Amino acid sequence: MEGSGALTDYLYLSDPEITNMWNNMDVSSGQKIPPEFKELLVFFVEAVPDQYFTTSLVNQKVTFSLDQDGLEDVLLAILIKVKNEDERFAELAAGLLTTYSPGENKAAMQKKILDGLEESIQDGSFPDSADDFQELGEVIVLNQLSCEIPLLPGGQSNFTMDFGFGGDAALTGGIKVDVVTSGPADNNSGTYAIDFEVQESKQKIKANGQVSGDFRQTGKDGESNVTIRVQARDFSETTTFLNMLLEGQSDVKVDQSLQINIPVLTESNSMNLEKYLKKPSGVSVLVDGRPVYFDVAPFIKDDRTIVPLRNLAETLGCAVTWTEPDRIDLNREDISITIYIENPMYTANGTEKMLDACPFIKDERTMVPLRFIAEEFGCRVQYEEVTQTVYINTQ
Repeated sequence: MEGSGALTDYLYLSDPEITNMWNNMDVSSGQKIPPEFKELLVFFVEAVPDQYFTTSLVNQKVTFSLDQDGLEDVLLAILIKVKNEDERFAELAAGLLTTYSPGENKAAMQKKILDGLEESIQDGSFPDSADDFQELGEVIVLNQLSCEIPLLPGGQSNFTMDFGFGGDAALTGGIKVDVVTSGPADNNSGTYAIDFEVQESKQKIKANGQVSGDFRQTGKDGESNVTIRVQARDFSETTTFLNMLLEGQSDVKVDQSLQINIPVLTESNSMNLEKYLKKPSGVSVLVDGRPVYFDVAPFIKDDRTIVPLRNLAETLGCAVTWTEPDRIDLNREDISITIYIENPMYTANGTEKMLDACPFIKDERTMVPLRFIAEEFGCRVQYEEVTQTVYINTQ
């Protein structure tokens, strides 16, 4: 295709992260919780004190309920869990974020989250005491938060949230949310209502409204209705700034006769856009077909590919430790390596060896020959000169 200049019949993307994103979008459209979000939600629920849960075998329901004091208590418990289990939280959060951001490197995202947590803990800005939540009560006052979950499949679920505004004498009001759902995944229905009321004393404006609707979804069809009402007036109610009513209806049905023919892709009739999209300038590094993202760009020096040590080592599953003034330790279950800045000597599992180029510092990053790191950790390395791409295979 590249040689002839002709357009192919099909264009495609093979990035597994994009596949994962589409799978999660499909899960979300089916009223299901994406697995990455579910795992993070479980992490948070584990921190909630038992006193906020009640179980009724008579009604076959589990209820989670709290008020303003309970909200502060639960938030504190969650943040303490995040602090104590920072690595697990960072892994779950990075997994969720990269699911919806194809091209982002999970290891780099996880490190960024961990570094942010560590920095906030060290400088004292991380909220881990009851005093840290005093300002929250001045801004938002939670009157009620309640969630009823059925113990039996297809039972009725209820969600209620009612909170008011505080912290600004000029702005008062509140929002209430009610959601009711019932039925199994293949025959689900429900109603929802969001009511709000706001008063702004400086401009002497008050507004109120509601977003309400109902829905029904089966494996074959679905329908939904929505109504939006908003009204804004001055305090004397002599002037109306906005009086709006919107109504919508949607009906969908599965077309049983629809046929989707998936073509057989070949080199002559198709092109993988991965070769052209997000192609970094200069040297590219792929580990098992997936790009490695560096905070300092790799480059060629004396016929050697030089890369930032931490980015590559962590992609290969290594823990990296810096010890002043010039020592770096790389540890994985099967191997331990120690190197020194501006020193060609290093040790691998206690055996002294020599590099053909000394590690050095560039833009506050330790730079090393790529082949040295990859081969010491049992990888195969190939370099494609035309595209300046390094292929690392771990298997």
